[in-house]
Amino acid sequence: MEKKNNKNTIFLTQMAMLAIIEVIFCFTPLGAIPIVPGAIVATTAHLPIIIAALFLGRRAGLFMGGVAGVCAVIYWSTMGIAHPTAFVFIPWAPDGRGNLFSLIISIAPRVIFPYITAVVFENVLRVLKNKRKIAGAIAGFVGTISHSIMILGLIFIAFYNVPEVGNGFLTFIIVWGGFNAICEVILGTIVGALAVSKIGIKKIKS
Repeated sequence: MEKKNNKNTIFLTQMAMLAIIEVIFCFTPLGAIPIVPGAIVATTAHLPIIIAALFLGRRAGLFMGGVAGVCAVIYWSTMGIAHPTAFVFIPWAPDGRGNLFSLIISIAPRVIFPYITAVVFENVLRVLKNKRKIAGAIAGFVGTISHSIMILGLIFIAFYNVPEVGNGFLTFIIVWGGFNAICEVILGTIVGALAVSKIGIKKIKS
């Protein structure tokens, strides 16, 4: 019983530390790396979520995704509200274009993608016979790209009739969804490989 309690304490401590890191990433410049100033930014806020999914498992990934989703809503409602595309992330956007889908876009993909990351890692690891680095890289890649696809897809479904989205969707996909997503996928793949090869995880906890 004591051993189990110690494991639970360690698990909760690790999850709390990653949650704090995620909050810091969400509300500071650490959460985004400028690739082309004023145009292309590689978001890094998804990296602590990937680490949580690989290091602590599915439940921790879901929790971290929830933390990130709430942080996204708070960020876009306060610090990012002046951004031209802020309305796609906050239902109470001042211009009235936000809707319920905005809340779903902010939260759902961030909750779902770490679960996908953990499941992919677990299954690839089984197929590749414990080749952890490769499994981590694949999981980081699949998780990150699924996150980008979900967000871009939901934005188009919810706001295809809004000029900033529908009229220039190809440009929107190439500039924001394309270049940014590529940078994020590369980072997610690298971090996925490093998380499982350097931290010394023994197994995924479901």
